[in-house]
Amino acid sequence: MKNTFLVLAILFLGFINVNAQDEGFSKGDLFVTGSFRIASANEGDNKNSVFDVSPSLAYFLSENIALGGRLTYLNRKSKSQGITTNENTSFGVGTFGRYYLTPQNKFSIFGELSIDYLRNSNNSSDDSVNTLNFGLGAGLNYFVSKRFSIEASLAFLNYGISNSNADDTDSRSVIDFGTDFTNVGLGINYKF
Repeated sequence: MKNTFLVLAILFLGFINVNAQDEGFSKGDLFVTGSFRIASANEGDNKNSVFDVSPSLAYFLSENIALGGRLTYLNRKSKSQGITTNENTSFGVGTFGRYYLTPQNKFSIFGELSIDYLRNSNNSSDDSVNTLNFGLGAGLNYFVSKRFSIEASLAFLNYGISNSNADDTDSRSVIDFGTDFTNVGLGINYKF
């Protein structure tokens, strides 16, 4: 069984390499990527769930520069004995710019600047929080076929400003420098 799996894996990788003759990005290319997550945890009569979707679309303005936008929807629910005790919903919109060092190659490194706006509301009250984030990061892109690439990104500088409409809270700003594995993103890109 192990040998069969190994042979299939080698054939698959060989097929990808044969069919990946013109990988990479060039001026005028468009790519789509994003994240999607559904999670649920049960503990006795308590249930927590998360639904998160964040599609992104980017266009290459030149050989090295891509400009893109993203949307975000996030819903977190907590239930106790079948009754919703807390529900938070977030909507966001953002833009990002990337500079690719070798975009026409199968493997490329990029730097990214981003600006994101997120509105978080609690459905059990009228309180909401508006957040504006500025980010700086880097990443790697590797084409596995003509249209698909694998991407790993790392955020290492973030500055966020949050304002709440609750009466007893002040605005808050947070700067985050450095990185750990919680700031690593993995994804798949599709190039048009």
